[in-house]
Amino acid sequence: MAGVGSIFGVALSGVRGALRKFERAAETLAGPLPSLSDSVSIGGDAPPDVPSALVDLRVQKYAVVANLKTLATAGEVADAALEIGKRK
Repeated sequence: MAGVGSIFGVALSGVRGALRKFERAAETLAGPLPSLSDSVSIGGDAPPDVPSALVDLRVQKYAVVANLKTLATAGEVADAALEIGKRK
C-alpha cells in the first residue's frame, strides 16, 4: 500500500507535467499565426494547430486542478493519521 508521501509525490509530478503541457500550448497560441494565402509551400514548418492548443489548455487546467485536489486530500489524510497517532 502506498504511503501518503508517495501520494504527494505523484500529485506533484502530475502538476508539473500538466503545467509543462499547458506552457507548450500557450506558446503555440502566443506564436505568430500563419497568414492565409492561396499558395502552397512544400517543406518548412507546419502551421500551429490552434484548435488543439486551445483544447490542451483546457485539459491541462483540469489536470492541475485534479492534482491539487489530490494534494489537499493527501494532506487531510496525513493530518488524520497524525491525530490518530496522538490518541495512542
